[in-house]
Amino acid sequence: GATTEVNPNDSGTQTREGEIPTFTIENVYPNPFTNTFNISLSGPEQRVSLILYNNYGEVVHFIENHSMEQLEQIEIGNNLPQGLYLLRIIDSKNNPKNAIRLVKE
Repeated sequence: GATTEVNPNDSGTQTREGEIPTFTIENVYPNPFTNTFNISLSGPEQRVSLILYNNYGEVVHFIENHSMEQLEQIEIGNNLPQGLYLLRIIDSKNNPKNAIRLVKE
């Protein structure tokens, strides 16, 4: 029979093979943002880490092992230049979700 290849990067809800998704990214807004953006997550996961990368792949903001319930508003401040950024959210078992493109105005 035919085999189907599955790309684990296709969906923000897929994790490593055999693992159940621990959270879902419901919304990240506003986008574009100025100094603050909001994140809405759902699921059984209790703690997540956030990594914000600049266009060069450098980490410019990092929040480690943060309570999902208290993770609503992220203050970036105005020390970052305008441009494209990638936000990656990782669960407590280091399963990353797809990167979300954010534009800073």
